[in-house]
Amino acid sequence: TRELYEYGLEHGHIWYSNAGRKEKINAKWSNGDKKVDEKVREAFKNGDQVLIDYMDSSGNITQRKIDIQNINGNKIKAYCHLREAIRLFDLDRIKKMEISGKMANFQDSLL
Repeated sequence: TRELYEYGLEHGHIWYSNAGRKEKINAKWSNGDKKVDEKVREAFKNGDQVLIDYMDSSGNITQRKIDIQNINGNKIKAYCHLREAIRLFDLDRIKKMEISGKMANFQDSLL
């Protein structure tokens, strides 16, 4: 129950299965702060490197430092420093995120 509450607090919604379909319910207990998806998109725009708590398909949670290269819908393409490779991450599986600095290769202007 605590994890469900915290997920709703961080994301502004929770997921449930309805006849085999994944559906979203808004979390009324959300605190009005920026949600994980908004913070991730802002970090991408600003060229920030982020530290995430990521839940894999088995339910295991690992902490990853990533450099976001692209966001397409719910999928994040990023360089994962743990795996030392480009990986795809599901935005809904990010439990928490924080900025850890600027990406080393981020260029905010052409000149």
